[in-house]
Amino acid sequence: MAAMRKEPVFENVEIGESFGPVELIADEHYMKAHAFAVDDYSRWYFQPDPTIGTPVFPSAAIVNDLLCVYHEKYDFNSIAGLHQKEEVWYERPIPLGMRLLLTGRYIEKFTKRGKGYVVLEAEARDEAGNLYVRQRSTEIMRVPANVELGSKSGEPTSRRVSAVWPEDRVPVEQIEQATAVGTPVIPMRKRVHQDQMSVYSGVGAFKRNIHTDQEFAQSFGFPTTLAQGMMEGCYLSEYMGRLFGPKWLSGGSYTITFLNPVFAGDELTCRAVVSDIQQESDGTKYEIEMWIRKEDGTLTAGGWAWYTVSA
Repeated sequence: MAAMRKEPVFENVEIGESFGPVELIADEHYMKAHAFAVDDYSRWYFQPDPTIGTPVFPSAAIVNDLLCVYHEKYDFNSIAGLHQKEEVWYERPIPLGMRLLLTGRYIEKFTKRGKGYVVLEAEARDEAGNLYVRQRSTEIMRVPANVELGSKSGEPTSRRVSAVWPEDRVPVEQIEQATAVGTPVIPMRKRVHQDQMSVYSGVGAFKRNIHTDQEFAQSFGFPTTLAQGMMEGCYLSEYMGRLFGPKWLSGGSYTITFLNPVFAGDELTCRAVVSDIQQESDGTKYEIEMWIRKEDGTLTAGGWAWYTVSA
């Protein structure tokens, strides 16, 4: 029961604390709920893939479950943290209907400018031990009342997204052999609706949090409900799927830093530019700089994705 779980505050997090295995069935109902929540109806979720014989389950949905694996021991109805950074690796496509086992552990905690950060690593494997998805997330555990949203005082990084859109270049829809460094990708737009936020953040499991309940969010000093950071991660993952096709879920990886909050009703635009191309023994490795802005120009998230197109 939730009452027996620990309060989700920085002081209660223990380095090395482990979670799982938690069983997850990647079934059709879950897939449809995810498609609605993030407005992603990519064809490979609904048509059989010739390499695995079934439709491919959206790996980005599993990432959110991995992020939340600590709910096994912490009270999910009193969580009011902010996701700061997400690193994800897609190892192989997930067949629709597969039974997965999720495990995770806290590997680090630190303080910076009065905020307490925790780092969680988690992974999804099948019953035979094959790895499908792994992730590492950095989160502020319980936001102090005097913290300014979007203050950008999070985990230090030696590299920052430039978020510069090349107006003089023609954007592409998919990677081609002639694609060069500096090529932009056709933008993708999303409107964040409250019903989608609620489904994504656990209202079906009766979770009450800053994403699903306006009164609860306001009690922690937010003007209204916030979209979960991983919704933006899902948008960018879909964006890369459009660029590379379904094979993106077989070896793609990305890292995202969340810079400013997204609220119910916000319209977002995802943009990306090819930032590096390297010839390797197994093919051509592309690095993509990607970011998200609100209608008013506020940068909400940014990072990089990597995928190797086989030779």
